[in-house]
Amino acid sequence: MIRVYRYGLRRPTTNADLVDDQMRLGNRYYNRLIEIECARRDAIREAMADNDRRHGLSDAIARHARLDEQYNAAKEALKAKRSRARCRVDTAPERAAVRDLRAQRSKAAAELKEARKGHRGDSTMHAAFDAANEEAKLQRRASRAICGVYWGTYLQIEAAVDQAAKETSLFFKGKPRDPRFRRWGGSVMVATQLQGGLLALSALACDDSRLQIEMAELGPGPHSRRQLKLRKGTLRLRVGSDGRSPIWAEWPLQMHRPLPENGVIKWAKVIRRMVSDRDKWELQLTVEISPEQPCHGEGTVAVDLGWRRKEDGTIRVGYVVDDCGLEEEIILDPGVVSGLRKSEDLRSIQDKAQAEMAARVIGWLKAQAELPPWLILATGFVDKWKSARRWRRLASIWAEHPDVGSEALSVLSAWAADSLHLWRWEAHQRRKSCLRRKDQYRCLAKRLAAEYRHLVLESKFLAKLQRHVEAEDEDVEIKAVRLQQRDAAGYELKQCLIYAFRRANGTAVEVDPAMTPQRCNACGFVGRWDAAVEIDHTCEACGATWDQDANACRNLLERERPGDDSGQEAKRQGKWARKKAAKRTARKTVPSGAESFEAGV
Repeated sequence: MIRVYRYGLRRPTTNADLVDDQMRLGNRYYNRLIEIECARRDAIREAMADNDRRHGLSDAIARHARLDEQYNAAKEALKAKRSRARCRVDTAPERAAVRDLRAQRSKAAAELKEARKGHRGDSTMHAAFDAANEEAKLQRRASRAICGVYWGTYLQIEAAVDQAAKETSLFFKGKPRDPRFRRWGGSVMVATQLQGGLLALSALACDDSRLQIEMAELGPGPHSRRQLKLRKGTLRLRVGSDGRSPIWAEWPLQMHRPLPENGVIKWAKVIRRMVSDRDKWELQLTVEISPEQPCHGEGTVAVDLGWRRKEDGTIRVGYVVDDCGLEEEIILDPGVVSGLRKSEDLRSIQDKAQAEMAARVIGWLKAQAELPPWLILATGFVDKWKSARRWRRLASIWAEHPDVGSEALSVLSAWAADSLHLWRWEAHQRRKSCLRRKDQYRCLAKRLAAEYRHLVLESKFLAKLQRHVEAEDEDVEIKAVRLQQRDAAGYELKQCLIYAFRRANGTAVEVDPAMTPQRCNACGFVGRWDAAVEIDHTCEACGATWDQDANACRNLLERERPGDDSGQEAKRQGKWARKKAAKRTARKTVPSGAESFEAGV
């Protein structure tokens, strides 16, 4: 069993410059690997385009591109009309035209996809795929040799790039898609891989040349729980080598929970995250521990995830029903909601203050007949600036020349001081609220995992909740609804539940959520009604009135019975049989080189 233990750190006290240099080189190495991946994808897309041209698909491609352009133009025109009117005006003809263009584009895309199926086994195309993959492999190897990053860190960076490439498809809605670069100033790290593993007791004994954790002595006598939680120490992590001797970096450490005595540490990572202009340091230890005895309860519980605002103003983020009929609402802590709203209010105050300051400073600059060269250089394209960071940088440069434009400088300096304060307040307020929400979800998940053995959840519904309403749809997208959706953070709650049950040696199963709110659990009748409008619903067939979220949980419990695995096992066997048959067919029809392309893409 693998667990990750996190501990708070202070800034490094030894070899801080080396740590900063390793993080900068690591960020540069990550972006270099992303650049290589983008070039590989461009070569693959070019090979696919050449294959289409060789097999006479140019007309189908041009038709799809023309329809896509017409659809996007019509959609933008519809949005512009609504924007000018500042309301949802009667746009029925325009919506019908956009829907028609979207249907035509979808039909053209399906025809093009069907036409391409017969040419997937082209040997010339797959030879180009192999060449692109091999070239990318050689470039990655050469970049690793000159990156200057310690080997434990570059292994983590390469794994992150591979994950980003895996999660990013070649095309999205018919257009090329590439993984993104990382700007400097985000989350960066240094890492050390402990090959073969390191016992936690050895790390605490400080007798290893890769990782050492030295804890302060507590002294004799009984110690309270608070004293043990606030125990201080020093972390030493190897970040380089001088011959065969280690080069250490040290951080003050607070070990608020002990490491398991039988644990084996596999990885040690020190991560730095920026919160406004201040850095937060964290130690992550990936520990392998022996399987524990079952610590879960008995029975099954179903959780229906979904956000909705209740009449009293609170936000329901889920509903819980167990196999004994016990029910419970999951209500988001009102303090979390108020904290998130406060951070948005602070952001609004900053935007308004920046707009007023920019108008006054730009007005002063335009009114001057002549400006010094350094000010001209520092204020290039100033009327297009949107970043507060640029204005603060201008304030620091201008402060070195207080004799120039003292009136404008005083306005800029006063804004810069207030803006920095509000920025820090906003960032830390949002961080505290998000951590408070996560703590609520983790406590709930731990309690459910201790009371029940099986967890049943809906599968693959959270992504649909995140989609925006299309311009041609008749539904209205309300900003307040999107705001409540972000406040609920359904994916975070789902991950906390799954992790808690698996940690307690329980099971977490995801089932198909189709029509779970609309199907009456009492009689089985499936009604057609808008589940987003009302919470309580009366069945048209039997007259029973029920909460739709509670009804959905009961339907989830019926669809997945952990005690009877015969139906699920048959489904799994059938699915794997179909997959194996598809792989055998692919091996017969796809020539050599296709496997490497699929793995690379």
